[in-house]
Amino acid sequence: MLAAPISLPANSLNGPRPINLREDADSILKLLDITFGPLQDERGRRQIGDRVFINLNPPLLYRLTTFPGRFRPGFVWVEDGQIIANVTLVKSQITGRYLIANVAVLPEYRRMGFGRRLLEETIQYIYHLNGRDIILQVRQENSAAIQLYESLGFSRLGAMKHWETTTSRLRSRPAEDNMAWTVRKLKSREWGHAYALDIDSINPDLTWPMPTTRQKYNRSLFSKIDNFLNAQNNETWVVEKLDSNNWGTNLAGLVNLKSEWRRPLRIELRVHPKARGRIEHILLNKGLDRLSSWRGGTIRMTHPAEDEIVNVLLSGSNFTKRETLLVMQLVLT
Repeated sequence: MLAAPISLPANSLNGPRPINLREDADSILKLLDITFGPLQDERGRRQIGDRVFINLNPPLLYRLTTFPGRFRPGFVWVEDGQIIANVTLVKSQITGRYLIANVAVLPEYRRMGFGRRLLEETIQYIYHLNGRDIILQVRQENSAAIQLYESLGFSRLGAMKHWETTTSRLRSRPAEDNMAWTVRKLKSREWGHAYALDIDSINPDLTWPMPTTRQKYNRSLFSKIDNFLNAQNNETWVVEKLDSNNWGTNLAGLVNLKSEWRRPLRIELRVHPKARGRIEHILLNKGLDRLSSWRGGTIRMTHPAEDEIVNVLLSGSNFTKRETLLVMQLVLT
């Protein structure tokens, strides 16, 4: 089926249309600054969604960077010759899935139906592309936006809490009793078990912008060369129980660590459902100790908001909450 393009109504300057990045970039940047604040990442790029950026530095002005070949700029709503609303789209690696990276409306045009109408046009466009579903994130406290998305058929998948600290602010943590557990690096041949543990411990659709893939743990020679060329470092440490095999493998949990040039350090925890409440402190301690030895800087972590055990551990380690984002999904039928 061919896609039905979004276009302005005949003989009108008002309505929805696809983004022309070269002509619309300035207006969209101003709209995003007004809506979300003048935020840039560590490389001087304007972030318009997780891993979706506009480069602000000449001569690459307005160059968009994201997943290769998967960026679809999205759509704007024009009113009296002015861009008043914007929806940014990214096509997922999952067949038929699209991500809405952001929805922005100028304050003076809010609660007038423009956001809804632009979203309806966007949904219809994705439907005509044979889209299967649409995923988006919204701040948990933004009840008006959540109600709008729910009225359009989106359902809640879960919430992810975003945490941040610095290596200099980390608070010392008490030594743990881990006599029943051992901590070690993930072996290359165990990547399949690590992947199974990951998807057992968290709904893959919550790991924005992409569900966990097998390549995350199957670190080939090519991926190692790529990491070297991009000044990246990845480590995975696992916890296994010494006296039983109750979860199908000995792996009860893991901690992933990542560093990248001019980017915050990253840490993530995965715990098998049968080991919850017993090993989170072991994993976190190991991960933070390793990150502290790499280099100084900001540390960020994203974790399911409902996990109170990890919430308490992170607060006790002097992490602060940046935001909580609700992940929502619209299934197209």
